[in-house]
Amino acid sequence: WNEDYFRFLVKDVWRFTKPVSILDFGCGYGFLGSKFLPLLPKGSSYTGIELDGAQIREAEALFADTGYKYKFVQQDIYDFEPGEKYDLVVALVLLSYVQKPEELIEKMKSGLRPGGMLLLMDFNMEVEKAGYFSGLEREENGGRCPDFTPVWEYETVHGERDYRMGTKLPYLMKKCGLKNIQARIS
Repeated sequence: WNEDYFRFLVKDVWRFTKPVSILDFGCGYGFLGSKFLPLLPKGSSYTGIELDGAQIREAEALFADTGYKYKFVQQDIYDFEPGEKYDLVVALVLLSYVQKPEELIEKMKSGLRPGGMLLLMDFNMEVEKAGYFSGLEREENGGRCPDFTPVWEYETVHGERDYRMGTKLPYLMKKCGLKNIQARIS
């Protein structure tokens, strides 16, 4: 997680000037909300959707004494129906682990108010591998990192995760009818 880059995006790129309502799909223990809320205008709110009850309990404990407006809903993200519209709908490293990413993007889109923003953050293991350095003077394989490609391909074929999702997102978002798509690499 790159705190400086995230702060730069929130403050200097997206420039939220009014309170923001956030809906987080697959929120886990609320990590993304805990990073967003301190940077947003006072009065902003956060709603997290998560199936895992232990994660929800951890999130409730994390947010309990913060003074932020928040709500956590324990429910399967595929079954969740946004009952209201949000300024910002987010997902952090979620779509690489789901079977039907386009279906979820459509569901996320349905939770956006007109002019709202869908923010999807995911990885591409090939891009991450390009920055690998072990710290050893002479690395194995002639200075290259270990090749995990067979593992990633196995996971993709067997529906466990898609190791390239981060770079697929702009294409999938366009396919789902979203406009003004931007991509950034951290």
